[in-house]
Amino acid sequence: MLLNNGIRLGSTSPYPTDVNYVGAGKVPILNNSPVVVLKEGKLAFVFGTPGGETIGQTEFQVLVNFIDFDMPVQQAIESPRFVLNAKPNFYKPGAEIEVEIENRVPAATIAALRAMGHNVRVLPGWGSLGHVQAIRVDLKTGAMMAGGDPRRTAYAMGY
Repeated sequence: MLLNNGIRLGSTSPYPTDVNYVGAGKVPILNNSPVVVLKEGKLAFVFGTPGGETIGQTEFQVLVNFIDFDMPVQQAIESPRFVLNAKPNFYKPGAEIEVEIENRVPAATIAALRAMGHNVRVLPGWGSLGHVQAIRVDLKTGAMMAGGDPRRTAYAMGY
């Protein structure tokens, strides 16, 4: 279960009619990071990323890489990513949605997205979509493996 939605940079919606407009008695929505994943009551993964409204998108993709594709921690972090951006923002009904996707995604996938009518912007190489740091725990041995995102300066080390 991902508990994540959209306040960004400590702000709320700029539109007075929006549910997230600043007002008395309101509870703002919030991007949550890090993610803690348990399996059978034991710690399996811990990871997080900065990224404003793209936090949940990035975290979800890494979670899918861990759980559905059973990737090692560094591979899960380094896999190509995409995010959805909205102009002027996600709070505005009818906002223009753009898919930003790293050019390491197969060209056929990018072409298929465009053929479906998506507005796609291809980013060079490691497009700076999130900056995940993660620890994966081997549930059989308890060994911890960590990874750092090459999209920004990062590395993992242990002792």
